[in-house]
Amino acid sequence: MLVIVGPTGVGKSKLAIEIAKETSGEIVNFDSRQIYKYMYVATATPSIAEQEKIPHHLYAFIDPKIQFSVYDFRIHVQTKMAEIKSRGNTPILVGGTGQYIWSLIENWDLSDIPPNPNLRNDLDLILQNQGIKGLQEFLIKQPNFSNQIEVDLNNPRRVIRLIEKLSHTPTDSPNSPTTYITNNIQILGFTLDRDILYNKVDNRILQMFYDNLLPDEVNSLLKQGYTDSLSSMTSIGYLETIQLLKNEMDLETCIERIQFRTHKYIRSQYNWFKLNDSRIQWFNLTDIPKNQILDKINNHISLLT
Repeated sequence: MLVIVGPTGVGKSKLAIEIAKETSGEIVNFDSRQIYKYMYVATATPSIAEQEKIPHHLYAFIDPKIQFSVYDFRIHVQTKMAEIKSRGNTPILVGGTGQYIWSLIENWDLSDIPPNPNLRNDLDLILQNQGIKGLQEFLIKQPNFSNQIEVDLNNPRRVIRLIEKLSHTPTDSPNSPTTYITNNIQILGFTLDRDILYNKVDNRILQMFYDNLLPDEVNSLLKQGYTDSLSSMTSIGYLETIQLLKNEMDLETCIERIQFRTHKYIRSQYNWFKLNDSRIQWFNLTDIPKNQILDKINNHISLLT
């Protein structure tokens, strides 16, 4: 299978479609916000026209009122991957949510941990705001923590998982999903020079408001009863636009806050997908024509198959 990782705004979705055409691929989402129905603009969910070019799975299939965890993702993605392989096609997993994809690739043991999305959201915010040191401090404060526990303290994935296990009050655990054998995986990473990436996402955010697409979408969600009390509606762009529509901030402040949160999120994604991770074959898209990038990617894939 192929896995395509990288920060938001780098162009993963469009490149994935081109790669899928060359590899008999079907695209499977692992972005924790593109799973939601009715939330397309700020999440940059692939358009209907794009999804019609190549089969797409696990996009816009969950009601925003429903909490969706890493455990839930594992169950859904394993089912979809089996279906794709049964058709003789290649699963191409595309997204930017590190916890989702590493839980699959590293085969995290989640069977004894019930979903705790609120804790995971809190820990991800700590990682964004305080870095790995903030997570380490949080871990050490756990009542059940012992220095004898073996964990890579510089690996945010493992630290978050350990915190969740240590903070869990045991109850009857759900049935564990079928173990997925994670062999023959190729992980492709797409990146851009940071200033170029920030400018690209800033312009995309401005366009959402110039075209009034995001305010219209958020207004529609509010009319359907989806409020900022829901975890989904606190996503980047949605919380700020709700505050704008409630006259709790002006347009300029709204846009600036969305841009600021997006930059922080990008930095967090680079914590999950490190440029020096030897498992990831990185492609820097800066100043390289699309056809040359695709040639390089296809050559890399063909050498490993």
